[in-house]
Amino acid sequence: MQPPSSIVAWLYRAKGDNNRAIQDYDQAIRLNPNYGVAFSSRGVAYGAKRDYDRAIQDFDHAIQLDPNDFDAFFNRGVTYRAKGDNDRAIQDYDQAIRLNPNNATAFLARGTTYSLNGDSDRALQDYDQTIRLNPNNAIALNARARIRFDLGQFALAATDLAQSVALNPSYAYSVLRLHLTRGRTGTSDADELSRNVAKLDLANGLDQ
Repeated sequence: MQPPSSIVAWLYRAKGDNNRAIQDYDQAIRLNPNYGVAFSSRGVAYGAKRDYDRAIQDFDHAIQLDPNDFDAFFNRGVTYRAKGDNDRAIQDYDQAIRLNPNNATAFLARGTTYSLNGDSDRALQDYDQTIRLNPNNAIALNARARIRFDLGQFALAATDLAQSVALNPSYAYSVLRLHLTRGRTGTSDADELSRNVAKLDLANGLDQ
C-alpha cells in the first residue's frame, strides 16, 4: 500500500506545485525507502522543474528497485532527451518498448528522437507503429507527414495531413501543410482550403 504522503504528493503534482509534491515524495520515501513509484514520481516532479540530474538519479533508483518499471525507463528517456542526450534517450525508450510493446506514446517518443538525430528511416518506422497502435494520433500523423514530405512522397504526406485535419480542424499547422502538400501534387483544392481556413485557430499550431 502506498503511503498517504505519496497520494498527497500526486495531488500537488497534478496542481503543478512540484515543490510541495517533492516534499511529500521525500516523506513517502522516508516511510518506505523501497517504494519505487515514489522515486519515479519524484523524478517526474524534478523533471518538471528542469532539475534533470536529480530526476535521472530518482529514475535510476526506481529502476534498481524494479527493473521492469516501464514508467521509470520512459520518463528517464524523456529526461535524457530534454538534456540533449538523444542516444541515451533512445536506449531507455528501447527498454520501455520491450516492457510494453503496445504503448504508442513510447514509439512516438522514440520516433521523434530518431528524427532529431536525422535518422528518418527509423523515425518513420516508429511513427508507422504509433499509428498502427493509435490511428487517431494526430501528432504522429503530422510527424510522419513531415518526413514523407521531405522524402518527396507528397501524396502519402497529404493523406496523413488530411486525416490529421479531420481529427483537429482548428490546428493551423496541419491545415497549412496539407494545402502546401496538395499543391506539390498538382491537386486543386481551393474550395477545401477555404472551408478549412474558416475553421482555423490561428493561435494553435503556427509555431510548430
